[in-house]
Amino acid sequence: MSFYDDGRQVLTGLEAYYRESLRKEKKVIRQQGIQALHQELDLEARLKAGNLTGENLEAFLKTYLGNTTRLHHPGFLAHQVGVPHPTGALGSLIDGFTNNAMSIYEMGPPRPPLNFSWSMCCWKKSAGPPCRRRSKPG
Repeated sequence: MSFYDDGRQVLTGLEAYYRESLRKEKKVIRQQGIQALHQELDLEARLKAGNLTGENLEAFLKTYLGNTTRLHHPGFLAHQVGVPHPTGALGSLIDGFTNNAMSIYEMGPPRPPLNFSWSMCCWKKSAGPPCRRRSKPG
């Protein structure tokens, strides 16, 4: 399968996971022991075979997603993390694929303006000031 086909398969799986979560079709969490999960995912064998595409990718993704905490589920009450927005996940996909770190300017010049614009957009929609106030020289 091609990168595009695998990506489409992953997005289809994530969409189903998202809808199942919103509709409360699955529990918020299905927590197994690490050893059982390690065996069920069988990632080492999949990677050795170089076969994490097509049906194998679908099976892996189904197992992986089936064992995550469903943050989009209406019954999710934990406080450690916020519920991710689906569009934000697409941003993570772009970031993960390009792997251009913002900490080194020549690796990621588009990131600082993007972060600044996003921060300003959120700040304008909120009632509060930005996290850090600039003091006037004087």
